[in-house]
Amino acid sequence: MPDRAKYGFSQGFPLPWVTAEDLTEWMGKLAPLAADFQRGGLRFVAEDDLSVRPFLPHWNSKPMMPRETVTGLRETLAGFYRTSHDPSRQAAQPMDMSTTIDLPGAMILGIVAAGVPANPDIALRHEDHLAVFLGRIPDLAHPVSQAMRRSRSPSLSVFDLENETVFAAVHLSDDPDDGATLEGLRAGQPSDFDLLAPVQTSSGTVWIDGRRSIPGEARPNVGALLAAMRTLGLLPDDHDLIIVAQGDRDYRFAAIPEKPAATPVEEIARQTSSETLLSVTPLRPIPSEQAQRDLQAHITSAHFPLGYRVSLETIPDAMRGEPDIEGLREEIAEREAQIALLRALAAPQMRLLRFTDAQLPALVDALRKLPTDILHNSDLRYAAGHAAGRAEPAHFLLYDPAILALEGLLREHFWRGQTDNHPIRYWLDPHAAQALGRAGKTQTWVFTPVHQRLIPAIDSFGGTLDETLRLLLGNLFADASAVLDADGAQPVFLFSPPGQSGADMEIELLDARWFQPVHLTLRWINDYMVVRSPRIADRKTLSRLAEDLYEGQTAEVLRAEAQARSDDLRAAWTDAQSTVQAQIDEVLAHIVSEIQTATQRLRLGRRYLTEVKTRIAEMDTRIATVRDMATEANEDGEALTNLAPDFMDERFAMVASLIAELELGDQAMAQAEEKVRAELEKIETLEQKLRSL
Repeated sequence: MPDRAKYGFSQGFPLPWVTAEDLTEWMGKLAPLAADFQRGGLRFVAEDDLSVRPFLPHWNSKPMMPRETVTGLRETLAGFYRTSHDPSRQAAQPMDMSTTIDLPGAMILGIVAAGVPANPDIALRHEDHLAVFLGRIPDLAHPVSQAMRRSRSPSLSVFDLENETVFAAVHLSDDPDDGATLEGLRAGQPSDFDLLAPVQTSSGTVWIDGRRSIPGEARPNVGALLAAMRTLGLLPDDHDLIIVAQGDRDYRFAAIPEKPAATPVEEIARQTSSETLLSVTPLRPIPSEQAQRDLQAHITSAHFPLGYRVSLETIPDAMRGEPDIEGLREEIAEREAQIALLRALAAPQMRLLRFTDAQLPALVDALRKLPTDILHNSDLRYAAGHAAGRAEPAHFLLYDPAILALEGLLREHFWRGQTDNHPIRYWLDPHAAQALGRAGKTQTWVFTPVHQRLIPAIDSFGGTLDETLRLLLGNLFADASAVLDADGAQPVFLFSPPGQSGADMEIELLDARWFQPVHLTLRWINDYMVVRSPRIADRKTLSRLAEDLYEGQTAEVLRAEAQARSDDLRAAWTDAQSTVQAQIDEVLAHIVSEIQTATQRLRLGRRYLTEVKTRIAEMDTRIATVRDMATEANEDGEALTNLAPDFMDERFAMVASLIAELELGDQAMAQAEEKVRAELEKIETLEQKLRSL
């Protein structure tokens, strides 16, 4: 299983799947912009059949690219598909990053997908080939020597890898006319032997399985991928790319010099020993019938070991043992836990906004942007709390996103850069949210910064969430009993990144009963902000303000400072207004373009409706004609009743045919009316969308 804690979940935009047939062409279009997508954190979900699904991280997720950049990359990716795809209609979704591969890995899959089985009748047999071996030196000695013995004039190159393993490449020829017997060796040792053939492209050489080749129409895209890998620094200019397939699920690639240092087989054989092993002994054969009879008797003897050696081996049971069953049960439980976590992440979680004393301007900015009906909503609640080691209190806003929509009103990253780099937005920990349904009389809330969770899962210790937090975290607080031991208490645990060096994290304890509606506590918030305003420098100024309150001296000084800051604010406001006006003009231009596009589509729809009405009128005319023909047929049938009985069967057959045609006409008319109603509903929907714009 992959280490999910190392990767975690990321919010982003999954695009449609790219099949193996289209992967090389699709990656070839992406290759010129590989550096931009590498910086954007583009990753892929890959299947065994080499189909991939691109995943572009959200602008609020790592690597935290600007929104305009992410939107542009997403539009560019949408243009690489053969069919039209509108990415703006797709919302962001969470993705487990441990199941994805990076951009270089997807490039390698694009090159592998370009390969097709080589035709042995037309395959080139006079090019250089590479026999590739990966492993430890003692284990590679035998297969490397076997490969060198089965080729003409081979040479050996060895490269060091990590974990005391080496990468050995034997340069050889696969031409049977030169005496090569590599096909037999490959059939005998499929797991230790990989024979690679070169493929020439405009950007260099790539070595792939010798039993496959890359068609000429796919080589430009492969060359573009090689050029992109050189741009990313994965493939130096004077190096070739080799790709080794370790089974159906593992692909490995490496860069080797175009002309690596190689030792010929003659040099290797010359270095084996300084002593000669050659001996010449004369033999004098003498015919002997007795010796032949003795040898035959010895071979046919029952004690002579001639024949095949056989042995017994235990057949594995069809049913798994108990340890294997327990392993499957653990895996099923883990999968079910992952499914529950994904469902918890998709559900709206309770949100908590935390503002430090320095982040009060962010609180003011958030409250100013709220509509009046939200400010007077009792579901938006406020509380303040102190923590050990901090003189100033922290301020909290609690709300349910399923009731109040506050997302997007608070510019967290801007205010963290301007005031205090501490998280502001918190959500209910996903594992704690799952445990709430199993809580006892009291409900304990555990909040973490948005898109973060506690590891290990808080609901995996056994017992209820309330008992776990009281047992594990209760002793961390000097005055925890004031909350945990109070009757009817609703503890709220808040986990934050550490604010002091040497600490693992910061934990705060609140009581949900402290939260009151904002419209009841807003006056107190304003008074506190006046006292904690950054316009007052220190406590001496506060004392002087209290002493000279009636004389007005300090107030006059503060009024002058406020006037100066007001002038600066007015100038900044003017600049901001011009900037915002320019952005509004751009937005309006975009909206006008969208309206024009919608108007054009509406005109096409009306034109289509007009054509439909015309065709319906033609169909009505034809139906009326059919009805007239049926009426005439009925009259003729009445006239035919006076004819001879021999013609009665033919008359009944003709009448049945006419009635069937009449029914078909009625059915066609009903279908046409249904289509007209559907088109009218579409036009009404388009008109409603146009009026909403």
